[in-house]
Amino acid sequence: LMVAGLLAAYVSTISTHLNWGTSYLVHDVYRRFVKPSADERHYVAVGRLMTAVLMVIAAGLTFVLETAGKSFQLLLAIGAGTGLLYLLRWFWWRVSAWCEIAAMATSFALAATFFALDKAGRPVEGTTTLLLSVLITTGVWVLVAFVGPQTDRAVLERFYALVRPAGPGWAMIRERAKLPASPDSIPQQLLGWVMGIGFVYAALFGAGSALQGHTTIALVWGVVFVVTGIGLVRLLPSLWAGAADA
Repeated sequence: LMVAGLLAAYVSTISTHLNWGTSYLVHDVYRRFVKPSADERHYVAVGRLMTAVLMVIAAGLTFVLETAGKSFQLLLAIGAGTGLLYLLRWFWWRVSAWCEIAAMATSFALAATFFALDKAGRPVEGTTTLLLSVLITTGVWVLVAFVGPQTDRAVLERFYALVRPAGPGWAMIRERAKLPASPDSIPQQLLGWVMGIGFVYAALFGAGSALQGHTTIALVWGVVFVVTGIGLVRLLPSLWAGAADA
């Protein structure tokens, strides 16, 4: 069962990343810029080919990566600095597609640089790598948000009319579109987010502590599980009501 579980987790992860990469290459690059008028059968065939190519490239990289720990650290470095962007794009109208492109390119370039330094015998400590990547990547995409190309205002107004995001980040677009404010509440959403994290992790750590015989710790996690669960039951109706009103 353990081996089957590990294999299932491995296959699900690698298939997700292969499909993800293929989707980027086929739909966002090939279909848009190379051959935009082909039929769906053609794009499916190209998708299968790109999946095989990505698998070969991934297999080749295993000869470069020395340990699973370094591989995981490289993945973290590649994505460092983009998390805040993916959240703020829902709450700030200035976050454009160019911000995302700049953030992904910067984090990838930094990760490749630190990886090359490690290979050259001049490694940078993992925590320092992540902190520098986050700071530099965030600085780059924030700069692009202010001085780079802006999303068309008509597109932003249609997006706000459809999604109605909460918070002050869309105040200017809301006023231009002459639409009412969002019925959602960011403080309530943040509270629900915190309680949801507490609920899930309390269940995981509580079950683990109980299985290991750490009764006191398991009881503490059990209390957190119950409290956050009750909080979610009371909070979710108001959050769903706001979503229905939008």
